[in-house]
Amino acid sequence: MVGLASLGSGYGFVQMAMYNMLPLSILILLPVAKTITTSLTIGSGGSGGVFAPGLAVGGFAGGAFGMFLHLILPELVPLASVPAFVIVGMLALFGGISHAPIAIMIMVLEMTGDFSLFVPAMGAVAVAYMLIGKQTIFHEQRLCREEPEEYWDGRHTK
Repeated sequence: MVGLASLGSGYGFVQMAMYNMLPLSILILLPVAKTITTSLTIGSGGSGGVFAPGLAVGGFAGGAFGMFLHLILPELVPLASVPAFVIVGMLALFGGISHAPIAIMIMVLEMTGDFSLFVPAMGAVAVAYMLIGKQTIFHEQRLCREEPEEYWDGRHTK
């Protein structure tokens, strides 16, 4: 199951995680497997992007965290709240690695259709953004628009 989930975009297995259909052991293994297969695909010159795998890895990690909290504190974190952890995990991971926290906040509203996850997602994206620091998955992304073109070569960090 982990092998199948690590291939392709992973959206089907993210949907399964949102329906609480994946056990904790699978949710723990999936972020590692998806990261390895995505790295091998992109590193070997294969076609692929980073958006779908980033969302999938974040969703699996968020689902694993939510399921773990449910197992140790079932009265505080009911099983019905684990899908919220999947969504917040998706948005937190991609908001941090893409350095686009405002766009991710808009995605929260678009994905859920209401404001109920806006504050938890905002907190999770802020923590992820601070933990990532200046690293990003987009190598050509400039840190500051005021820097001269000659100064920025896509790999430079202050």
